[in-house]
Amino acid sequence: MASKTSLPFFLGTGPIGSPDRFNAADAYFEAGGRDFDTARVYENSEPTLGQWIASRGVADQVRVLSKGAHPALQYMRPRGSRADVSSDVRTSREFLGPDSVDCSLLPRDATATSRQ
Repeated sequence: MASKTSLPFFLGTGPIGSPDRFNAADAYFEAGGRDFDTARVYENSEPTLGQWIASRGVADQVRVLSKGAHPALQYMRPRGSRADVSSDVRTSREFLGPDSVDCSLLPRDATATSRQ
């Protein structure tokens, strides 16, 4: 297995959907970057990053931090329930690859939501 030593920062993926969507990830990886920050709420970021990881065959060389349970942006409805968290983690793993999500974080903006 290749080393996952990286540059001292994560590449934030945000909404990446342009035709040259792989360019930033390629440049970061070529410079030694191995850590990627993405989130369910970043539009098509997870599917695009997952496609990049698969097309480059680098799943064993990168670390992916994903975030989930963000409020539904169109309604700002809290999404911190167990079902919301489970759904987001499952969907992230489907887009990024089952072994590609190294860490999942939850936002603090849903503190009043039951975790049941």
